[in-house]
Amino acid sequence: LYQDAEVAQAELKKRLFNVAVDTGGSASVDIPEGLKDRQKAQTNIDKRCQGDASQLTDISRGSIVVDTLDEMKKAHQALVASGGVLSFEDRVSNPQSGSGYRDLQYCVEASNGHVSEVQIHLRALWEAKQDKGHEIYSEISGMYDTDKAEGRDLTGPEKSARNKLFKQSKKLYKGALAEAGIDLNDWDAPLPLFTGAEANAAAEAAPAALTLVANNG
Repeated sequence: LYQDAEVAQAELKKRLFNVAVDTGGSASVDIPEGLKDRQKAQTNIDKRCQGDASQLTDISRGSIVVDTLDEMKKAHQALVASGGVLSFEDRVSNPQSGSGYRDLQYCVEASNGHVSEVQIHLRALWEAKQDKGHEIYSEISGMYDTDKAEGRDLTGPEKSARNKLFKQSKKLYKGALAEAGIDLNDWDAPLPLFTGAEANAAAEAAPAALTLVANNG
């Protein structure tokens, strides 16, 4: 899995730099150094994939970061045009549950069949996430981990503390958008991914574990 991911990561780096060039404007690329930590990967396999490593799609990963909604749409179009997109989730229209973070997320297939995760971020949100957002997320995640490890539900005070963290997260990202002058009412959704025969071909090519989230109208 990690050998395939190394090949996929090298391809992904080239692909995303080309997408950034095609997007123009402020678009930049964020590629983590190295692959996902093996211990974190195993944790995600156990927690999110019911022990099935084939369902894990973020060992190889990368991001495009842009300043505006228009650039985000251009980056989306450029990434889809580059080929190999198996699934797409518009989390600008439907933000992450609880945290309020918004981005576009994709599963992209490399030439060797390995599936990588790609995200397109708004810079204002991405910077807020790097600054304070990760800290809040880690606190929330830690609560759920403790809950599962001890085989119990969160207590009343723990739920109140979690909800307070959710509110802090939403306030953080809402403020970041406002400071950057980004109005989500300007977001035209849903974005097209595939239509007609292209959608059917992509669905047939995608691994069963992946779900195609697209506008087929």
